Amino acid sequence: MQQQIITIAPLPVSEKKTRAAAYVRVSTNKDDQLNSFAAQYIHYKKLLEDSISEELVDVYADEGISGTTTKERDAFNKLISDCEQGKIDRIYTKSISRFARNTTECLKYVRYLKSLGVTIYFEKENLDTANEETEFRLTMLESHAQEESFSISKNVRLGEQYRMERGEYLLKNTLYGYDLVDHQLVINEEEAEVVRRIYRDYTTGKSLRQIIHELNEEQIPKHGDIGIWSRRSVLYILQNEKYVGDQMYRKRYRTETFPFKRMKNYGEVDAYYVEDSHPAIIDRATFEAAQTLRQERRPATADKVPEYATLKGKLKCGHCGGSFKQEKAYGERYWGCSTYSFDTTKCGVKKIPESEIFGAFVTLYNKLKLNKKVILQPIINQLVTLKNSLVAQNADFAGLDEKIMLINDQLALIAQLRQKGLMDEETFRTKSNELNNSLNSLRSQRRLFLNNNEADKAITDIKKLMGIIDKGPDRLTEFDEDIFERIVTEITADESEVIQFKLIGGLVIKEKIERKKR
Repeated sequence: MQQQIITIAPLPVSEKKTRAAAYVRVSTNKDDQLNSFAAQYIHYKKLLEDSISEELVDVYADEGISGTTTKERDAFNKLISDCEQGKIDRIYTKSISRFARNTTECLKYVRYLKSLGVTIYFEKENLDTANEETEFRLTMLESHAQEESFSISKNVRLGEQYRMERGEYLLKNTLYGYDLVDHQLVINEEEAEVVRRIYRDYTTGKSLRQIIHELNEEQIPKHGDIGIWSRRSVLYILQNEKYVGDQMYRKRYRTETFPFKRMKNYGEVDAYYVEDSHPAIIDRATFEAAQTLRQERRPATADKVPEYATLKGKLKCGHCGGSFKQEKAYGERYWGCSTYSFDTTKCGVKKIPESEIFGAFVTLYNKLKLNKKVILQPIINQLVTLKNSLVAQNADFAGLDEKIMLINDQLALIAQLRQKGLMDEETFRTKSNELNNSLNSLRSQRRLFLNNNEADKAITDIKKLMGIIDKGPDRLTEFDEDIFERIVTEITADESEVIQFKLIGGLVIKEKIERKKR
């Protein structure tokens, strides 16, 4: 029998469009903001609408705040998050200076996004990170952008310095006892009376502990009617020269090199002291008396820096929610609840030896190292299942993006109509407000879905935790500060014999502590 051979042609491959996004920074002026966004949206819409290979996902816009860091750029961070979740393949942006203004951060994100398979096109410089030679050119151009940004920052600081030298510096923040009116301190009589009381009590013999207890007992409100009085807040009032009508400029200064940091001024830069710059609450004799008493009562060990502050900012009281502070007694370091130290009737959580907390962490690490496949892998599997379930249950999510794009089209259209004189100002404002309200509502729904679907980030963090444990030592015999800093985000302690460690990825593990003494 003669064989019959049939050729089966391959199925046609469907062309999947590249999902493109645009990142812009717009003016902080609300009127200009809509025009700027609309213009840039139209630009990127036209750029991509006729493309057979690309489609516009969204335009991410931040207000025109400082570009020396990405921490305050919400839209930028949202863009990165969407890239991490596989929603974007390519990013368009006007220029390097719009995307970032320091070499290290820009290159970090370029390389990170490339690792995710996301490329960036910088229009002004005609740079495309899809090309291999781009990184070298980007380094050169970005260095120039960074120097330009530093120059602007330096000029701003010089302008502030000149105003300080002339005593014309405009205040940006107020303090307890004053209101800020047109950049000038104006006495708030209700709060000022509390300031006078603190000075009067202190200079007539009352201790800080007694003053703090009485203020809290009488429920005297702090600034903004929130919080409880603490040693720090009372000392701040007792040592602040503003209460005698003077002003010290440059108690802190900003470093000249990147990354910029605010540092306490110990004489590294010039400071400026201006007398009688605003109305006084306290007379000079009372203020000087308080400073003399403060020095006399100052403990001999007050200037000593704590030897070990690894736990600072991470310990929280499970009873009252207060923070823990470090103490030293009998040659050993302790951590105690700040509320308990001032008033034992409001919190019952006594201080804990630092060694016991470190010991509990060593036990926790060793358990994770020995049982990581039993503890961590099932959590990852559960998160993947949850993620898939959430996506399946929310069929409307894709429709949200389409509605957002439709409203962006409408905003762009009315901006064009107004520009051509085909729509009057009042109609334009009314319509743009309606559309922006709808847009904000849709974006809130979109964010709500993404926030509910935190599984992606949790999966990444748990995998990171698993990687740190994998690469760590087989067994800890003593506290490892590096591993602790990398995996622990918070510790909660209460009256029980258990403390609670919160790890990256949101994982919470409880460990017993051997309480030797209190």
